[in-house]
Amino acid sequence: MRIDGRDYPLHCWSPAGFTLAPYDGSLIRRQRAKVSMVLSEFGDGVAPLVISGEVFVDAAENGILSARWTGLPRYKVAALAEYFADKNSA
Repeated sequence: MRIDGRDYPLHCWSPAGFTLAPYDGSLIRRQRAKVSMVLSEFGDGVAPLVISGEVFVDAAENGILSARWTGLPRYKVAALAEYFADKNSA
């Protein structure tokens, strides 16, 4: 996950949102922000899925950031859902 030009590891994610840990950035609870998420698995032969958009921060404390997507176009939501389903069925 890239926020303010810094990369953070995804702890967990779904088509609705994500949690990062460890997180030591500047976002605060109830803030809106633009982020980019790159989903890929090394060696799986599938091109990475890149989603950029706006999020609403639900929590940002104790080294954890949780946020949910807001206003993503339908095609991005569909791409996230398909990628998520493929990874969960593997």
